[in-house]
Amino acid sequence: FRRARRALDVAVDEVIQETKKKMLMGNRSLVQLLLQASQGGSNHKVLNVEELRDDAKTFIIAGHETTAVWCNMAVYALVKHPDVQEKVCQDVLSHSP
Repeated sequence: FRRARRALDVAVDEVIQETKKKMLMGNRSLVQLLLQASQGGSNHKVLNVEELRDDAKTFIIAGHETTAVWCNMAVYALVKHPDVQEKVCQDVLSHSP
């Protein structure tokens, strides 16, 4: 568990460092907003590195969970409606190489 957690921490730290570089070029992202919040301001609490990393992990995991739930609901809906399932299948096949 500790090894996996450390690997995730390293990966998130790399995302944070890459985002810092992109910020200098004017790009905007969710991680950039977290970084700006971590630098403080009149209405913001200053985030330390661990809090910043934990917040980034929360958003990453939440995004995966949201996607997984959507995929499950889509498959369920297709199973309940075979006519739509057939149309989707034909559409996918018609656009596949």
